[in-house]
Amino acid sequence: MRIVLLSVFWVCSTSAFPVLAQSTSWAERITFSGDYRVRHEGFYNQKTGTGADAPSRNLIRVRGRFGLTTDINSYVSLHLRVATGNPENPISNNETLDKFFKRPTLALDRGFIRLSYGTGTKTVSADMGKISNPIYTKSQIVWDNDIQPSGIVEKFTIRKPSAYRFDVQLMQYAVEEVAAGKDAWMFGGQIHLEWTLRKGVEIDLSAGSYRYFKANLIAKSPITDIVKGNRKDSSGNFLSEFNLVNLNGGFTLQTGLPAYPVRIFGDFVVNTGAKKDVTGKKEHTGLYTGIRVGNAGKPGEISIAVVFLKVRQDAVLSTFSFSDVPSDGRQGAILELGIPLLPKTTFCLTGIFTKPLNGPVKSTLIRTQTDLSVQF
Repeated sequence: MRIVLLSVFWVCSTSAFPVLAQSTSWAERITFSGDYRVRHEGFYNQKTGTGADAPSRNLIRVRGRFGLTTDINSYVSLHLRVATGNPENPISNNETLDKFFKRPTLALDRGFIRLSYGTGTKTVSADMGKISNPIYTKSQIVWDNDIQPSGIVEKFTIRKPSAYRFDVQLMQYAVEEVAAGKDAWMFGGQIHLEWTLRKGVEIDLSAGSYRYFKANLIAKSPITDIVKGNRKDSSGNFLSEFNLVNLNGGFTLQTGLPAYPVRIFGDFVVNTGAKKDVTGKKEHTGLYTGIRVGNAGKPGEISIAVVFLKVRQDAVLSTFSFSDVPSDGRQGAILELGIPLLPKTTFCLTGIFTKPLNGPVKSTLIRTQTDLSVQF
C-alpha cells in the first residue's frame, strides 16, 4: 500500500509542471500503428493417457491490433489500442474462425496515460490504466506477450547512447476487486541493464520480483479457460502462493553481417512461495534458454531461433504465462523461422514440441503455427 500511495503522490505532484502550448494541431500529434495476422494452427499427437486420445486439430486464427498515440502536452501522452480476442482471456488476442462465420470480437486492449519528465539521458515516467507490459523479458515464461496489465508502473531510466542503459521500475497491478473482502494485487519491481562491452558485443541483464496477494481469487474465478495448470487443494485454492523471482539475460554478437547477429539468451524463474505436495514435490522452477540468428528485418533476410524449455507446474502463475505451452508442467523445444516476404509483410513458421513432466502421458504434443503478418 505504501508503494501505491507514493505512486499517487508522484502523479499528483506532476500537476506542478508547466503545461507548454502545442505548436502543432491535434491531428499532427497523433501516431497510428497496427498489425494483422492470419495463422494456421495445428495440434497433433494429443495423448490423454485414458485410451481415448484427442483428435488432431486444424484451426484458422486471426489477430488484429490497431492503436494510436498522441502527445497531450510536453509531459503527458495518451496511448490507446483495440484488438481482437476474448476480452476475458488476458493472454491471447487470437480469434478462431468458426461458429458459422461469426464476427471476431473487438475490445479495448490498451488504454493508459503516461506522465514523463526528463532529458535525453535521465527520465522518470508513470503509466496508469490498462498499460503496455513494461517488463524486459527474453521469453514468455512469466508473462505472455499479449498481456496488458491493469494498474500503475513507475520507471526511472539513465542512458548513454551507444554505451549503456539502466532502468528501475515498480509495478502495482490490480488483479481482482471484490466488494466484501480484500482485493487481489500484484506488487513487483525490476532492474534492467543494457551494456555495450565493445563495438559489436552487447549484454543485457534483468532481475525482477513479482508477488501476488489474494491469488486464490484467481483460483476460484468462474472464467475456467484461464484458471488451469497450477496445482490446487481439495477446497479449490491454489496449493502454492506465488512470489516469483525472475532472472534473465542475453548476449548479442554482431557477426559482420548486419542482418545476422547471433543472440544467446536465458530466462529463469523460481517461485519462492511454492509448497510441497503430498509426495514432497515443490514444482517451483522454470527455465527457457536458446539462440537466435538474424533479424528478419528486410525482404531477403531470415531469422532462425531454437529454444529449450523446462517449466514446473507451480513455477509461474499460469493465468498470465505463455499461452502456447500447456501449463501443467512441461519440457520441450521451440523452433522458429521468420522470412520477410515484402516490406512489412512477414511469413513465420513455428513448431512447439512439449511433453508433460508429471502424470501418465509421456508423449510429445506437437503444435505448429504458420503465420502471415502485416504491419502498418
